[in-house]
Amino acid sequence: MAAVASLQLWNERLGHFKVAGVKRMINNKDIDGLKGSSMAVKDVCKPCMYEKAAMTPMPSAGGGRVSKRLQLVHLDLRGPMSEPSRGSTLYFGTFTDDFSR
Repeated sequence: MAAVASLQLWNERLGHFKVAGVKRMINNKDIDGLKGSSMAVKDVCKPCMYEKAAMTPMPSAGGGRVSKRLQLVHLDLRGPMSEPSRGSTLYFGTFTDDFSR
């Protein structure tokens, strides 16, 4: 007789699918080998914890458009890139002045 897999193991096997979804699959008998008595998760795994973490929105810069150049500048930094540039750099940045957008 095969050992009964825990809910935590099924959670990992299914790519950290939400626990409620795993329980629903068990109740619908979509998954063989997992019984109701083993449906307890001891600890929340790190991937699930990061997935459930809420991000706070960035604060607005006054709620409207700026009135002069260089009052608000946006920066996007990318990298490391898989191939270096002609100048042998692996990162690049873009600067956008909010007034000129």
